[in-house]
Amino acid sequence: MRHSVLILLLIFISQFGFGQDKYQYEIDLNKLENDQLKVKLLTPKIQMDEVVFYLPKIVPGTYSIYDFGRFMSDFTAFDAQGNKLKTSNIDVNSIKIFNASKLYSIEYKIDDSFDDTGDNFIFQPAGVNFDANKNYQINTFGLFGYLENKLSLPFELIISHPQGFYGSTAMESFDLGEKSINMDGFRADNYYDFADLPIMYCKADTATLSIGGAEVLFSVYSEDNGKYAKELSVRLSKIVLAAESYLFGKLPMKKYAFLIYLFDPNAERTGGLYGSGALEHATSSVYFMPILPKVEFGNYMADVASHEFLHIITPLNIHSEEIGYFDFQNPKMSKHLWLYEGATEYNAKYIQLRSGMVTMKDYVEEIDSKIKNSKTRHNDTLPFTTLSLTCLENQDEYLNVYEKGALINLCLDIELKELSGGAYGLQELIRDLSLKYGKDQPFKDDELFDVIVGLTYPEIGTFFTKYVSGNNPLPLKADLAKIGLDYVENGKKMAYSFGFNKLGFDMSLGKFMIDSESSLDDFGRLLGYKKNDIIKSINGIEISYKNLKVFKELLLANLHDGAPIRVVVLRAKSEGKKRKPKTLSAPAKKVETIIPYQLTEFEKPSSEQIKLRKQWLDKE
Repeated sequence: MRHSVLILLLIFISQFGFGQDKYQYEIDLNKLENDQLKVKLLTPKIQMDEVVFYLPKIVPGTYSIYDFGRFMSDFTAFDAQGNKLKTSNIDVNSIKIFNASKLYSIEYKIDDSFDDTGDNFIFQPAGVNFDANKNYQINTFGLFGYLENKLSLPFELIISHPQGFYGSTAMESFDLGEKSINMDGFRADNYYDFADLPIMYCKADTATLSIGGAEVLFSVYSEDNGKYAKELSVRLSKIVLAAESYLFGKLPMKKYAFLIYLFDPNAERTGGLYGSGALEHATSSVYFMPILPKVEFGNYMADVASHEFLHIITPLNIHSEEIGYFDFQNPKMSKHLWLYEGATEYNAKYIQLRSGMVTMKDYVEEIDSKIKNSKTRHNDTLPFTTLSLTCLENQDEYLNVYEKGALINLCLDIELKELSGGAYGLQELIRDLSLKYGKDQPFKDDELFDVIVGLTYPEIGTFFTKYVSGNNPLPLKADLAKIGLDYVENGKKMAYSFGFNKLGFDMSLGKFMIDSESSLDDFGRLLGYKKNDIIKSINGIEISYKNLKVFKELLLANLHDGAPIRVVVLRAKSEGKKRKPKTLSAPAKKVETIIPYQLTEFEKPSSEQIKLRKQWLDKE
């Protein structure tokens, strides 16, 4: 009799006591069907009659509308007895569930985004990849949703995976006991954290280092089946060590994961657009990078990884309420992209300069490039706070966060160092903001400038008013001169050239082009360039975005009067006609070249300039 009572009690609990205060997700990577994965969820208890299930419309760090719900199908909600509950699609990312107080579980299928050929392209580091028995890239926000007003509950995820595969992530794991063979358990405190913790499964190519009190994981999947993790860990550990020094010897997390997908740039693709780049998270970063020659790849990877890794400062320890309580459906933008992206981009190169990874010559070329890009490609009178608040609608200007955003922080750093006699700069400001706020305390967007002025000097308030929230051009000439750098606008010099001051780029062909005859100098007019000419080769060397800069430097440095210049262009006789090669040639000669923006070092900097430069570089 007691045995029967126990059975009845268990049935009662299963039927009426199933409510829980957490999400329990489960996926099995072994069971892909038509490139789709089934997602199962045991839901938290719902006390409302109706509730909405969401997949994100947008996620932090992307500043683009992605609509992850478009990859979901066969959505079904169940009660505890396995009966289907009525549902209704609200929009592409939102599904209403009726009789929600009976909700027990949800199932749906999800497609990966790597193969998507639609117009709304998802940048691979923000996407999801199911490549059976090769690679599974799990950006959690692309697979797993949340219920209305239930973002603050804990999340658990159980993943079954192919034998021999390793799941790389910074997410906390938990023990599954006897189930643990080819199964992993992960957990996060809430959806904000869960969505910020990507996972990559593949056969292990990993390296782990302990730096600054943190475990740093390097995990690589490569399409050529090469082993890259150990070599990359050696190169990228220099970035981590430089960041550790910048952060006063302590990294602000226990674990960090570099998740790196290396693709073959020459392989044929069945779908999707392929670029390269990375996406930051608070304690990890996801990379989608081409396999390139060792030196070129190492330098490229170092610059990208430096930027992404430094996002451990922002958003991990310094962020506004708009970021801390991110609305995945109708986000409110913060006005402080100058800090989130601008300071991060500035420090990405600065820490390499300060640690000796790059030379001052390299650094000056980097800043020179940012000045040119900001001035020629973007609206320099658009207030940066306005750019930030309108970045979703104003995508053409968004890339200026990496150009002018970095320049804002360079000028701010120099002015802080000057005002403090070298004792206080952007490094110290970031430390103080991290101490004041931290991971769990966001700042109010409209208060940050006043807080910074309180931590620093009244003059910094004027700086923000004029150059960040105002439309004044940055004081580049004055500020850069303080550290011995000479900034000149519309300078002139006699020099050899290939005939153009700047070039356009044809995305469909991947080639540079003459987009305006007004960009030609006297030598270009002598050669006979026409608008829309595609630059194929110069003196027999095929020209691409990979080699143009180096080729120009080498050839122009060794030219002499009368040396032959032969340029092969692809030219169409009229619009819509097939382009045919045409050779343009002329003997080299120096022409007066206008340099709209140029940054160089002073040949003989003053003692004051030398002193402030040393203070700026923390060398004094």
